[in-house]
Amino acid sequence: MNKNKLSKKEINDNLDILYSRRDFMDSARIKFGDSLDKYLLTFSTGSLYLSILFIKSSFNKIIFSDWLLLGWIAFVMSIWSSLLAIFFSVYAHDEQIKMIDDDIFKVGKGEIPISRGNNLNFWVKLFQLLSMLGFFIGIIFLSLFYFLNIM
Repeated sequence: MNKNKLSKKEINDNLDILYSRRDFMDSARIKFGDSLDKYLLTFSTGSLYLSILFIKSSFNKIIFSDWLLLGWIAFVMSIWSSLLAIFFSVYAHDEQIKMIDDDIFKVGKGEIPISRGNNLNFWVKLFQLLSMLGFFIGIIFLSLFYFLNIM
């Protein structure tokens, strides 16, 4: 038997695995609304909004406003990073599904599928990390601002 060809049983076994992976990836894409990206987006936007309301109503004279500005910049960075992470994650899932479809086609022809990486995952992880970093830095800077102004 040719080393580059699969038997009928191997073809069926591999197709079952690939179809299962594809179904999982497709359902993960649909459930992406519950991801870390949306929670960080919500928390960062809410924190930015609440800090503006708090500043308007609580302080007559604001000192140490640099901390406030840095906190706001960090929250805006978190918001943009979250949006970019969501954007790239949709494309990463689509690309992964295309790769699995290619593997299904190869296995259907009796060929051995070749595993390869999805480069879009790098961008998703980068923007998720930047979003988390911006959120935590924003919380730290706003906390410093509030603490220094209350003292």
